[in-house]
Amino acid sequence: VQAIVDNLFPASLFDVSGGVFQVERVTDFSDTLSFDLFSEFSYALTDDLEFTVGARFTRDQRETRFFSTVDQPNPLTPIITQGLPGLIAGETGGVISSADQPGLEDTFGGFSWRAVLNYQLGANKFAYFNYSRGRRAEVIQDEFTRQGSAVVCAFEIGPAETVDSYEIGFKGAFYSNRIVLDLASYFYDYNNFQTAVDNIQNANIGD
Repeated sequence: VQAIVDNLFPASLFDVSGGVFQVERVTDFSDTLSFDLFSEFSYALTDDLEFTVGARFTRDQRETRFFSTVDQPNPLTPIITQGLPGLIAGETGGVISSADQPGLEDTFGGFSWRAVLNYQLGANKFAYFNYSRGRRAEVIQDEFTRQGSAVVCAFEIGPAETVDSYEIGFKGAFYSNRIVLDLASYFYDYNNFQTAVDNIQNANIGD
């Protein structure tokens, strides 16, 4: 924005050092307190085949906050925006927090797990199959709108992301461990994939 305005309205035209420009600041930030409990168990099905299973419980306590302000106003901005002080956001009048909205859930918990089969093919050689369920906790997303000169921010919960991972492979050492060979094939199946999408006025959690 600054470069465009500087070209259209040079400093000599308004006698402003560095040109006419506007500085706006939009900030998203959050706090997360996480607790994990993990356990794993292995059992030899035969002399060569071992089964391992593990599980994890995760509890996250989250708070999301939003803040926007016009640090350096441009006298031309109200003309461009029909009276609004900000080109992108504007003034929130302080920090807006998800904790200020009654009933908004901000503590999330869930399980993830894995199961592994290891088959010993010989000395320092084995094949394996691994299945695991991964998880990223729900997110609290902020989305702001402008109402006149004010900024109104609302929060909503994005669902937890899960991924089912399948892996099959081989690991082995040859010639007195001078050569080590690792082979693996992977497949991932995502659900509710979380990512940030910027469209100037907000950032959304995408499925």
